[in-house]
Order: sequence, then C-alpha cells, then structure tokens
Amino acid sequence: MTTDKTITALCCKSIDYKENDKLVTLVSAENGKIVATCKSVKKINAKLKVASMPFNFGEYTIVGKEGKYIVTDCKQIESFSEISYDIKTYYAGFAILKSMLDFSLENTPCPRLVSVGVRALKALAIDKIYPTRVYNKFVLYALDCLGYTLDFKTCSVCGKELKDGYFSKDDGIVCGECGSVFKSKIPHEVFQNLFNGGTSDDERIQRNTNIFLNGVVSDMLGVKISVLE
Repeated sequence: MTTDKTITALCCKSIDYKENDKLVTLVSAENGKIVATCKSVKKINAKLKVASMPFNFGEYTIVGKEGKYIVTDCKQIESFSEISYDIKTYYAGFAILKSMLDFSLENTPCPRLVSVGVRALKALAIDKIYPTRVYNKFVLYALDCLGYTLDFKTCSVCGKELKDGYFSKDDGIVCGECGSVFKSKIPHEVFQNLFNGGTSDDERIQRNTNIFLNGVVSDMLGVKISVLE
C-alpha cells in the first residue's frame, strides 16, 4: 500500500535520473534521510523544479512505499539562493549539505539536525558570516545533536576548568592529567577559539579549527567532514 505524507526537509543532493527526472536526497525532520524522484523537473516550466534544487528547504509531499518515493508537491520555505553569489560561501554551503547526509539516517527523525543545518545556511546566505566559522559551528552543533557534546570549558573527566585542552576519543575534551594515553593536545589557538564559542574572525585560526574538527569527527563517527580552503 502506498503512503502519502508531508515532511519538512532540506534538499541535500540532486542528480540527473532518466531523461527529464532528478533523484533527490532529502534530510527531513520527521523521517531522516529520504531518496525520492522528482518527475519531469528538467523541463523548462516544470512545477516542481524548485523541489529538486540543493539548498531548497520546504514542505515536501511524497508518495510511495518501501523507500521508493515520488515528490508530488513542495511548498518552499527558503531557497538560500544567495549562497551561490560567493564561491567560498558556496563551498561551505555544500559542505553543510554533505555533512547533513553523513550525519543522518533513513527512518530516523532528526528535527534538531535539520534546524541546525537551516540556521547555518541562513548564517551563510542572509547574515553573511565568514563561511569557515559558520561551518565549524555547524559541525559542533551537529555533533551535539548526535549525542557527542564537546565541552571546551571543563575537563570531561575531573571537571577542572581548562586552560588548555586535549582530545580523547573515549573521553572527549580533557585536561593534561586525565583521559586516555592516546589523547592528543589541541593546538592552543584552536582551543582558545573553541573555548570562546568558535567566534574568532581570524581566517587561519578558523581553518585550523576546521582541520581539528575533521579529525574529531573521523575518530568519533568514522566519516570525514570537508576541510575548507
């Protein structure tokens, strides 16, 4: 039996499919990751063209069963089209979409992750915040959504206030005396940036923070996030 349902979703991937269709991968608040077909959207005046565009955030109506879905309607909430106006912002936006795909699962609701992703895209497209800074904060918030909260204020083992930090896969952010023997020291400027909420305006520090977070996500989740230039 086919089902018809409406989901609030972000279009994170779109590829050509058959002659006039596209296959989209959506990350939805209600059902997590969903792959669906957008019929005839490669035609010039296609009604659902917007539904097949990456960065589109909207209410998608889908029909189907057993993972085979077709998009029948889409009410756009936000397009984030301004992201395409700057190349660095564009790359950061696609890094967010890729991470959304990596951090979500099929048939697993993820309303907080969708909210975090949409807020990050808004910061890029509308608020014009420096792209790597936005992406780094998105990764931290997304990790929190997945249950991997990183506290750069206090040692996760002894509770002592941190002056410098070490990362341990098993224990999180710890002081020099605590955690696994395999812990690694966080570069001081990166630690200070994260201690202060990741708000540094220094491009070099944000890029080094990006590199650090790449290693953290790889150790914790087994996936690689983007390293932005």
